[in-house]
Amino acid sequence: ANKAMGLNEQESKILFITVDANDNGSISYEEFTAYVDDIGGSENFDVYRKMIDEFKAADKDNNGSLDGAEFVKLLKDKFKYNKFQAQRVFVSIDTDKSETISQVEFEAFIKKIGGVRALEKK
Repeated sequence: ANKAMGLNEQESKILFITVDANDNGSISYEEFTAYVDDIGGSENFDVYRKMIDEFKAADKDNNGSLDGAEFVKLLKDKFKYNKFQAQRVFVSIDTDKSETISQVEFEAFIKKIGGVRALEKK
C-alpha cells in the first residue's frame, strides 16, 4: 500500500486495520475483495488517496486528527455545508467523543455520504 497508493506508514496501518475485517492480523482474499467492493472498485484507489490528502490538508496543526474548526472548514469548503450543518455532522461522527475526528471516523463519514467518489464531485 505504501508504494502502490502513495501512503505513509501510519496511513498504511489504518488501511490494513480497515480491510482486516475479522481482526486476525492478515487480509484474506475475501476481505480484500469486500473492501474493494465497498470503495466502488479498484479504480477508486486513487480516489481513496485523494480522500487521505483532503484529510491531511484540513489538518492544519498536523496532529493526525481534525478539531471542530478544521472539520467545519473542510465541510464548508469541499461539501458546501453551512456551519450549523457541519457542526452537527462533527458531533455525530465523533464516535469516541474526543472532540476530534480521526482518520477512521473521517473514512466512516465519507462512506456515509456516498463513498470516496463523493470527493470527486466537489
